[in-house]
Amino acid sequence: MAKHQAPRRERAPPPEPSWSAVQRLKTVFAGRWKDEEHINVLEMRALIAAARHLGRSRGNWDRKFLIFTDSMVCLGALGKGRSSSPVLLRLCRRWMLFRAVFGMRFFLRHVPTHLNMADGPSRGVAIHISEPKEKKPSQAKTSSTGVVQYRGQG
Repeated sequence: MAKHQAPRRERAPPPEPSWSAVQRLKTVFAGRWKDEEHINVLEMRALIAAARHLGRSRGNWDRKFLIFTDSMVCLGALGKGRSSSPVLLRLCRRWMLFRAVFGMRFFLRHVPTHLNMADGPSRGVAIHISEPKEKKPSQAKTSSTGVVQYRGQG
């Protein structure tokens, strides 16, 4: 009798530079939030708005989608399908409805904030990709190989 083995998970390769070519991008929909909420809640609502937008077309049902996000909180909560935050838990459940009802499969991928092409339109400016911000010199230390190492987050 053969043992059941879990499917082997492999990391996706880093995205090609051409995926973020500004000339290839266009804003499909945009809007303003009515209420002020925590940034994690707004990021999750934006992902749900994208799923709802995709679900409106029958041609998108039973398909796979790759969605880029710079929110590690949303990535973790949607990856697990739950959150300890009641608001995010409710939004996770709403996200799962799109998967269950429309058969849509979403693959979430983290993208650094400076490469997130949706940040510009979400603030009312054109699509652009910014340069990464420099770290403060006081937080950086250089190793013997010349590689800069940072303490703290990011």
